[in-house]
Amino acid sequence: ISSLPDNVAINAPNDIRFSSNGLKMYLAPLGTNALTEYTLSTAFDPTSQTSTEEFFLNKVNPGNSADNYGTSGLAFNSDGTSFFVTDSANRQIDEYTLDAGGFDLSSGATYRRSLDISANTNASASPKSLIFSTDGKTMFVLDNKNKAVDEYFLTTGFDLTTATFIETTGALANLHDSANSIA
Repeated sequence: ISSLPDNVAINAPNDIRFSSNGLKMYLAPLGTNALTEYTLSTAFDPTSQTSTEEFFLNKVNPGNSADNYGTSGLAFNSDGTSFFVTDSANRQIDEYTLDAGGFDLSSGATYRRSLDISANTNASASPKSLIFSTDGKTMFVLDNKNKAVDEYFLTTGFDLTTATFIETTGALANLHDSANSIA
């Protein structure tokens, strides 16, 4: 992402996502607890960035930057009212609800729940990124340490409490050791 304006600082971005209309861009810096929202004046054009919001993900004291637990991956539900991050330090998926609603971090976000993926026999040893199917009933988690992708089925779309581990797609021989994102 070298075409962003000079005033936009990016520290080791791991995952990038856009709102459904392309007027918001989100970065999840690798191994931090921050999520950065950029408002764009032209859809899907990072060079048109007009404002920035930074939110620190903290399950104990939301908004406090002191709780660094290893965020690396980012995904939104279909209407942007919730987002999910991989917590690689604790090997779990965390869900947050956006306080202002769809794709808007301006009022912050509230921690909702976590899905512990370490207990699964073939669970991700190093979850770096995640993505959902359009209906939210399938979730894929990239495990870059084992060069694999773990699949989960959610009975109710985007509801982590209904997630069931399905399988690990075997070693992906061509996956680079530093692969950090899935799209």
